[in-house]
Amino acid sequence: KEVKKLEILQKVLKTKLTKLSELNDELKSQVEDLEERNKRLDLITRELQEVSKEREQLSSDKENLLAMVETTTKEKDDANKRIQNLTKRVNDTEADLEIVASEKNILEQKIKDLKGSITSLQLKVEASERKEEEAATEMEELKVTMEAIKSQADEALEGKRNME
Repeated sequence: KEVKKLEILQKVLKTKLTKLSELNDELKSQVEDLEERNKRLDLITRELQEVSKEREQLSSDKENLLAMVETTTKEKDDANKRIQNLTKRVNDTEADLEIVASEKNILEQKIKDLKGSITSLQLKVEASERKEEEAATEMEELKVTMEAIKSQADEALEGKRNME
């Protein structure tokens, strides 16, 4: 009895050892995953630090540019010219948008027309399918009638043979 108990205990311990080994493997995998994530976080942190430095530099550059714009009349005139050019481009773009809107309306009408044509074709197809079904039904009825006539003819022939 003690040997059986020990064998059972040994099996239980082996099972638990296997489970512990699986858990250990899973924990190793999770540790590796966490280490990889930590590496990625370190990389992101470095990138964020670089971005922060770049932002500071850009902010400084922006302040210098603003000071130059405020003190330079020529740059102000250039900015006005750019505004005039942009205004012209906006006006041109608005005209283009009106043309595009008109073309869109034309295309939408064509789509409506095509949808109507498709609907018409679908109705024709459905009508054709109904005619096919009616013809098939009529053919079946003719077959039944022909079989009945043949059966009657066979009976008549049989009756004639019997009479002879």
